[in-house]
Amino acid sequence: MKRRQTTVLLLSMALVITSLSGCAREDLAEVRSKTQTDAVQEEVLLEQRETAGSGIPSYADYLEMNDGAAEIPEDVYIEIRGGLFSQEDHSNAYAAEYMGREGCLYWDTPQGSVSWEFETSQAGYYNLALTYCAVPLKNGDILFDILLDGELPYENAQNVSFRRLYQDETYFGISDHDFQKDVRGNELRPDLIEQFDWQTRLAQDPQRGYVGPVWYYLSEGRHTLTLRLKQEAVAIDKITFLRAPEPRDYGQTLARWEALGASDSSGYLAEYEAEAGYLKNDVALFATYDITNAHVTPSSPSRTRYNTIGKSTWKEMGQEITWEFEVPRDGYYCLAFKAKQSDKANSYSVRSLTIDGASPFKEAEVIKFPYSTKWYVQSLEDGMGEPAKLYLTAGRHVLGLQVSMDEEMAEVLRGVRNVAEDLQDMYREIISFTGFNADYTRVTIDANRDFNLQDNIPGLLDRMERRRQQLELYYETIDKMEYVSASSASVLKEMAVMLETLQEKPNKISRRVEYFRSNISSVATWAIDMQAQPLTLDKFYVYSPDVETPEVGGGGWEQFAYRTKMFFNSFVADTVSVAGVKETEGDKTLRVWISTGDITTTEATSGRDQAIILKRLIDESFVARTGVNVEVSLVNSSDMLIQAVLAGEGPDVALFTSTETPVNLGMRGALLDLTRFADYQEVLGQFMESAAIPFWYKGGLYALPETQSFNVLFYRTDIYEQLGLEPPRTWEEFYEQIVFLSNANYMVGVPQMQSVFETYLYQRGKSFYNQDLTRSTFHTAEALQAFGDWTDLYTKYSLSLVFDFFNRFRSGEMPLAIEPFSQVNYLYSAAPELDGLWDIAAMPGIEQEDGSINNVVTASSTGAVILADTKYPDEAYEFLKWWVGAETQAEFGICVEQNMGTAARYRTANREAFESIPWTPAQAEVIRQQWENTVAVEQIPGSYYIARNLSFAFRGVVYNKKNIRETLYKYNIEINKELTRKQKEFNY
Repeated sequence: MKRRQTTVLLLSMALVITSLSGCAREDLAEVRSKTQTDAVQEEVLLEQRETAGSGIPSYADYLEMNDGAAEIPEDVYIEIRGGLFSQEDHSNAYAAEYMGREGCLYWDTPQGSVSWEFETSQAGYYNLALTYCAVPLKNGDILFDILLDGELPYENAQNVSFRRLYQDETYFGISDHDFQKDVRGNELRPDLIEQFDWQTRLAQDPQRGYVGPVWYYLSEGRHTLTLRLKQEAVAIDKITFLRAPEPRDYGQTLARWEALGASDSSGYLAEYEAEAGYLKNDVALFATYDITNAHVTPSSPSRTRYNTIGKSTWKEMGQEITWEFEVPRDGYYCLAFKAKQSDKANSYSVRSLTIDGASPFKEAEVIKFPYSTKWYVQSLEDGMGEPAKLYLTAGRHVLGLQVSMDEEMAEVLRGVRNVAEDLQDMYREIISFTGFNADYTRVTIDANRDFNLQDNIPGLLDRMERRRQQLELYYETIDKMEYVSASSASVLKEMAVMLETLQEKPNKISRRVEYFRSNISSVATWAIDMQAQPLTLDKFYVYSPDVETPEVGGGGWEQFAYRTKMFFNSFVADTVSVAGVKETEGDKTLRVWISTGDITTTEATSGRDQAIILKRLIDESFVARTGVNVEVSLVNSSDMLIQAVLAGEGPDVALFTSTETPVNLGMRGALLDLTRFADYQEVLGQFMESAAIPFWYKGGLYALPETQSFNVLFYRTDIYEQLGLEPPRTWEEFYEQIVFLSNANYMVGVPQMQSVFETYLYQRGKSFYNQDLTRSTFHTAEALQAFGDWTDLYTKYSLSLVFDFFNRFRSGEMPLAIEPFSQVNYLYSAAPELDGLWDIAAMPGIEQEDGSINNVVTASSTGAVILADTKYPDEAYEFLKWWVGAETQAEFGICVEQNMGTAARYRTANREAFESIPWTPAQAEVIRQQWENTVAVEQIPGSYYIARNLSFAFRGVVYNKKNIRETLYKYNIEINKELTRKQKEFNY
C-alpha cells in the first residue's frame, strides 16, 4: 500500500505539468485569426458569438471583447492560496490542513461560494490552474462556476469540471497486476479505488467544444475570483492564473535532445498490457474483453479474459488513462499501440500523449487512430508519417493518453452545433404558424394551406441560405480531412439539399415540417457522435529505433483453430449461473435467482454485468461474514420464477421481482411470510412506507423493497426562461401552461399510463380499494373526477397519446412532460448538448383548504422474496437483510454505475443508500421531496383485472368518445365481479 501511495504522489506532482502542457489546445492567436476568413466563415464565427438571451457573452464573443490584449509571458503568473479567502457565502468552507498540506480551503458541501481578492500587474489573457484534492462524497466530477469580479465572464464558465483519480484495486506496480478469477477460471473485473491525492488541472470548456484550456482576461489592478461549488466536495491548495506552456514541434525537440548528446538505444522491445492501467480519471475506464481474436492477449476460447481497455466508455474529452513502464538505459525509444477503432465509422479518434506528465512535442498532442474493424498497430509519429523518437532516461516512466480532438474538427463541430441550434429555432418559429403533427395517430397540419412563411417569418429564406452555405462548407472540410470519408458527414449534405429545396419552394415547408425536424435531429446527433472519440487498446510497445515496428500477429490458421474451440465450447458453457471466486465450503448453499427485468415494466434492469457485481459483493461480504454459500443464477423474468415454483424447482431467494409478483405468489403459499422474523419492522424502517405497500397481503409481508420509481416533471429551462414561465405547482397551473404552450405551438407530454390516473385519485384522498380491500372505489365521485381529469388530458386538451419524449424534449418541441425520474439518466448520457437546458420538478398537485398542495404520486417497486420451501429460511432472511441494507445497496449502485455508466444508475429504495448515488444536489433534492410524497397501490386477488379494464375504459372515452360516467361505472362492475370471484377462490 505504501508503494501505491508513493507512486500516486509522484504522478500527482507530474500532473502539475500534464495539465499545463499535456493536451492539444487551441491557441489564443489561432482563435482570433479565424476572424480573417471569408464571408461564410465569418458568419460562422458570428453565430458562435451569439448568446441565448441570458446576457452572458459566449466564449468566442468574450475573446473578441479584448482583442488587442497582449499575450502574457510564460513566466508571469498569479498564485492564490486556497485558505486565504476573503469571503464565503453559505459554503460551509473553512481553512484547514488536508492530505499533508496546511492552509488549504476545505469545502465539504456542494453549496454556496468562496471568493479571493488578488492583484494583477499585467493585463492579458490567462489560463486558470486549480491545485485540488477530491474529498470523499459521491464519486462524481467536481463542478464549479467560475466568476470574475462577481460575474460569469462567459457562458462556458459554468459547470467547469475537475476530475478525480482512480486505480484498479488489483494494481500494485508495473509487473504486479493480476485479475482475480472465479472458480471456473474466468477473470473478474477489479473495482476502481479512488486515490485521494493532490493534482493540478487547467480549467477547460465544460462542453468540450474548444480544445485545451480556456482563457480569462484580467485587466491591470485588483480583482475578485469567486468559485461556486455545484457538485461534490473538494479541498483547494491554490489557484494559479498563468499562461500554460506550449510544447515545441518535433524537429525543434529532437534538435534540443541531440544538442544534449542523446543517442539511439538498441535492440530493445517491451510490450505492456493496456488493461493493466496505472491511474484513470473516470470510473468508466475499466478493463474490457475481446473474445473473438486469438492474438488479443491474454486470450481464451472458453474463459473470460479481460484483455483490452476502452471501447465505447473511453470516448469523452478529457478522459485519461496512464501506464507505468521502464527502460533499461538512457536513449531514444519509440512508442506504438495495438489498437482498434471500430465504433466511429469512416472517421478517426484522437488521443493526446504525455510522458511523465508533459507532452514531449507538439505532434504528440494529436495522435489519430483511424477507423478499422480489425486490430492494427499505430505508432507515435513525427508529423511526416515516420515513427518518432522519444528521449527517455533509464528507469520508470509514466505514459498518459487523454481523449482529445484536433482543432480543425473541433471548429467544424462548433459550427455545426450552432447551425443545428439556429435550425431548431427556425423549426419552432415555423410550427408557431403551422402547428405540428401531434403523434402517430393524428395529423394536425393542414397540408393544403399556404402559410406564407417567408413573409410571416422575416429573413427565413435568407437564414436558410446562410445555413446551407455553412453546411456545404463543413461537408467540404470534412471531405478533405485525413482518415475521414465524406459519407460520414452525409447528414450535413442532406440537410443542405433540403434547405435549398425549401428555399426554392417555400410553400412546401409546412408539408415537410416533420422531415425538417428529423433532419435537424440527425445533424445534432452527428455532431455528438463525431465529438465522441472511442478507442480500444490491447497493448502498447516501447522499442528501440533499430527494432522493426511490432505487428498485430495471429495468422489465419491460428484464428481458425481459436474460433473452432469457441464453437465447441458454446455447447457446454454455463451462461446461467454466476461463479464465485472460490469453491463453496460447508453444507449450506442458498440458490439466488436474478430476474433480468424489462425496463419498460419494472424500471430496474438487471443482467449479467449486475449479477457479476452482486456475486462479488456476496462473496466478499455476505459469505465471508456468515459462512453461508450463495449460488447466483440469471433468469429471464419473474414469469420464469412462477413457472419454476409450479414445477417445484424454484430457488431459495429471488431478486428484482416485479411489483405484482410477491403477492401473486404469496397468496398461493409459495413465498415465506417475512413477519415471522422479529426484526422485520426495523428492516422496513430503511424505506419509504410506500415501498412495501404492494408486498403486504392479509397481514403478511412477502418481499423486501429493492428499487422504487415514480413520476416527476421534466421541463426545458431555456424555453421556460424565454417564455417567462415557472414549473407548475398545481394542476390548474399545469392546465394553464398546456393552453399557453399549445397556443405557442409547443407540446406537453403526459404518457397514457395508469399511474397518472392513480396520482389523480390519491391526490383526491381516495385509494384504489375500500378500507377492507375487497372492492374498488371507482364508483365514487372522487374516482369519477380523477378519471375525467385523466381522459381530459387527451380529449379536452388534445395531448398526444403517443410521443417520442426523448426526441421531442431534445428538440424543444415538448418543453414540459411527465416521465419517470429514471429519464434523468438517459438524458444525461444520450443528450449531452442539453446540459444546463433542462431540469426536473415535483409533480403538480391539488391545493388544499389550508393552502398546502397535495402532490402525492404512486410509485412502483421491485422486491426480494424467499420461497416457502427453502431449507434455510433464517439464512435466506439474513441474505435479504444484507442485500437491501444501506451499505450493500450503496456499494452495488456505485459499482453498477462505474461499470455501465450513468444510464444504468441504480434507483435504490433504501433511503440512506440513495444519498450515496451521485445525483446532482438539485436533482437529489427534487427526487427526495417527491419521494416523501409517494403512495402505492395494494395488491389483492384480482388486481390484474383493474389494469385491463381501466385500459378498456380509457380507450372507450378517448378513442370512441363514450360518456365518462357510464364507461367507468360499466367497467367498475366488471372489476368488482372479478375481485369477488378471486376473493372466494383464495378465501380472502
